[in-house]
Amino acid sequence: MSGEQDRNDSTVFSRRTFMRASGAAAAAAALGVGAVGTAAADHEIDSTFRNIRVREAQKAWERGYRGRADRSLALTDSGAEGRHPDLGPWNDVTATTVENGLELYDTEIERTPVYPGDARGQQSYTGTAAGAEVLGLRPLVHGPLSIPAEAFETGDDGKARIRTVITWEPENPEGVEAAEFELRLMKNGTQIATTGFQSVLDEEPQKARKELLVNDGVELNADDDYEFWVYGYRAPAVYEIDARIEEVDTDAEPIRYETDAVTDEPLSGADLDGKLPDADDEPGLIAWHNDDTRYGDYNKPRDANGHGTHVSGIMTGSGQAATVDDATTDSPNTVLIAGDILSYEVDAGANGGVFGAATGEGIEIVIEGPDGRQLARSVGASGTSEVSVETNITQTPAVHGSGSATYTVYVRTTEGEFAAPGRVKEVAAGSFADYRSTSGEALADDDYAIHAGIAPGNSLVAVTGLGGGASNVGRAAEDFAAKLGVRAVNMSWGAVGGIPIGIAGGALDTTPGDIENITDGGILTVAAAGNAATPANGNSSPAVVEEAISVVATGPRDGIAAYS
Repeated sequence: MSGEQDRNDSTVFSRRTFMRASGAAAAAAALGVGAVGTAAADHEIDSTFRNIRVREAQKAWERGYRGRADRSLALTDSGAEGRHPDLGPWNDVTATTVENGLELYDTEIERTPVYPGDARGQQSYTGTAAGAEVLGLRPLVHGPLSIPAEAFETGDDGKARIRTVITWEPENPEGVEAAEFELRLMKNGTQIATTGFQSVLDEEPQKARKELLVNDGVELNADDDYEFWVYGYRAPAVYEIDARIEEVDTDAEPIRYETDAVTDEPLSGADLDGKLPDADDEPGLIAWHNDDTRYGDYNKPRDANGHGTHVSGIMTGSGQAATVDDATTDSPNTVLIAGDILSYEVDAGANGGVFGAATGEGIEIVIEGPDGRQLARSVGASGTSEVSVETNITQTPAVHGSGSATYTVYVRTTEGEFAAPGRVKEVAAGSFADYRSTSGEALADDDYAIHAGIAPGNSLVAVTGLGGGASNVGRAAEDFAAKLGVRAVNMSWGAVGGIPIGIAGGALDTTPGDIENITDGGILTVAAAGNAATPANGNSSPAVVEEAISVVATGPRDGIAAYS
C-alpha cells in the first residue's frame, strides 16, 4: 500500500463542514470553499496527513523492510504498557537474568471479581510544595496508610484496593508556569503506581486533579507499609490527597480484577516455541523483563513513567490504535483571524477514536467529545522543532460507552496568538477503527495508520531499568539473541546533565562494558546522543561507547534539533 490517495477517486464530502464567524466564511466564499470538499474513503488519505515518521518509514516498508515477527527489538527503559493496542498482545512470558544466562517463565493470569462498593476506610493528607520540592528533587512523604481491617466483611484473608485523588489550585502569579504534581504509591519503599504527569482541570472550582487507582490486591493484616510520595514541579502550591480503601468481593460479577502469578518452571523447547511468533505471524510484546524495579515491580508489562511506552511505540508500534476507519479531507486554503474556526463532525465507534490533521501556519486542532468536553489539542504551529513545516495532528480515543457518537474537530488560530492570523491549507478529519479488528501497519498490504513505529513488523522485548537494564541484557546477551531473536537494543537515555562519565571507559560506570558484552552477544546497541540540550551531550554513556550507534534528533530541515 503506497499510502497515497488516488486522486481520481474523490467523493462528495460526507460530513458536515462549516466555517464559523463572518471573516472565515467570507474567505471561504472567495475561494469557492463551503460544505463540499474532497473525501477519502476505504481507509486511505493522502500521506501528508500521516505522522512524519510513518511517511519516512513507508519508503523502507515498500522495499520490504518492515520487520519480521520472529525478530525482535529490545529497549532498556521505564517499561512498556502491554495494554496499549500498538504494543500488544503480550504472550504472557516473563524473563529474568541469572548467572548462566536468561530464563523465561510462563505467567498464569488469575481473575478475581471486584465489587467497587462503599469505602471501608478513608484517609486525607495535605501538604505544600516549596523550595526543592518544586524542582522534583525530593518527595513529600505521607503515611504509612492506615487500613482498617476490622471494617471489612471478608475477614483476615480479604483484599482491598486503593483509590486516591490529589487536587491543587494551579493558578500562579503572571509569568509563572502552573504548578504540577505527580503522586506515587509506594509499597515497602518500592513504587507500585503513579499518576504520571497528565492532569485534569475542573472548571468549577478551578482545580487540577489526578486519580490513582491500584487494582493489585492489598492484603489485609499484612506487614506492608503503603506510603504516598508527592513530587512537585514548576511552582509552589498547596495540595490535598484523599485516599479511599475499597473491598474486593470475590463473589461479585462481572470480573474486573486481575492478578498474575509466575510459574516455577522455566519455559524451554516446544513450550517456548509455542509462545513465540513465526516470521509470518503478527508481532507482539514477547517478553517482560523486570529484574530492575526502579520504575516499579510488576508481573506483567506496565509503565508507570510512560517514557518506555513512548519509545516502544516509535520502535515497533503497530498503528492498531491509529488505523483509519473513515476520513474526509478538505482544502480550505484560507486565512483564519481572531475567532474564526473550521469545524468538522466525525462519527466514531465506542472502541475506536477520532483524529484531526491540518497543514498551515499559526493553527492548532482541538477535538471535542459528544458532551462538548475538550478531549485533545495539538501543540500548535511550533511543535518540538525550531520551525514547523509538518502537519499538525491530534487524536483521542472514543469516550462514549457504546454504539456510535458524533465528535467535533476544530481548526483554529493558535491559542495565545488570537491577534495573529493563521493560514489553513489542507485538513483531514476522521475516525479510527476498533483496534481489535486490525493489525495496523504490522503486516504488509494491511491497514493504513496515521501513527506507527519504524519497524511495526518486529516483535518487542521490554527490559526495565536504564543502566541496570543494560547490565541485565549484557549478562545474558547471547540468550536474548538466541531465545528471543533480539537484533538490536534501544537506549534512549544518558547521564543527567550530559555529564561525560562515559569517556572514562567504564571507570566511572559499567555501561561501556555492558555494551561490549551486548555486542559480543550479537546485538546492536542504538543510543540517544543527547538529552535535553545539555552542553556535554554525546559524551555520556551509552552514546559515547564505540560499539554503540548514537543518534541525534533533527529538525524539519535536517539540522540537529535544539533539544538534542
